[in-house]
Amino acid sequence: MDIEKQMKLAKRAEELNFAALFVRDVPLRDPNFGDVGQIYDPFAFLGYLVANTKKIALGTGSIYFDAAPSPPCREGGGFD
Repeated sequence: MDIEKQMKLAKRAEELNFAALFVRDVPLRDPNFGDVGQIYDPFAFLGYLVANTKKIALGTGSIYFDAAPSPPCREGGGFD
């Protein structure tokens, strides 16, 4: 699903007063995994969600750091 469709779903969840949205903990698509997974970097995608939502809580349950292509600690350092 492209990012605009995902944003529409996020905004709809916010309109319906969902408490939170969580992104997948798999940073990038792995064709060997057998599941499309999260095709966007989770930190970048959370940033996009933050910029386009107002009240819904956002998060990820965990991040699998070994699969990340860049240092997640540096990327996630600015999130509250």
